[in-house]
Amino acid sequence: MRLNGTLYPQEEVLVATRSHEVFLLPALLFGFAAVVAWSFASAVYPASAVFGILGYALAIWCTFLSLKRLWRWSTTGFFVTSQRLVIQRAVGSRTVSIPLQSVEGIDARHTAWRAGGAATLSVHAQGGIHVLRQIPRGAQFSLEVQQAQQRLLRPSSDSWWRRLNPFSS
Repeated sequence: MRLNGTLYPQEEVLVATRSHEVFLLPALLFGFAAVVAWSFASAVYPASAVFGILGYALAIWCTFLSLKRLWRWSTTGFFVTSQRLVIQRAVGSRTVSIPLQSVEGIDARHTAWRAGGAATLSVHAQGGIHVLRQIPRGAQFSLEVQQAQQRLLRPSSDSWWRRLNPFSS
């Protein structure tokens, strides 16, 4: 997985991740439902055209939902760079770039799949709230954002502040 687009000068990607694999569970269930619906339709179609056609339509719909979920998982990425938090949705869709200076806080809520380490993160920024669903090791991702933010906002060793205040750490 890589960040589409260009990085700013002197910017580097610190963390790159995508949604937790548990995000694929509905895709698996829709795929199973598609197989069951197709089997049902093929079994009843000669005897009942209406139920057969409905079964085939349901199988096609479930297949579509399964592939849509799989596509969404494979093309969505979350990146922490040295200057911003980037939420990259599906290919051809919009990418949200949040400067680290505008991040006011991150709330982590562990989901029902806590054993897998997945969490839903709410990123509070000046432009609103951005929800990142099923982030693997959500607490660690949140910590990485905070550390990148601190590195960005920390005065450098040769800054005017250090020269005026030698006791600052």
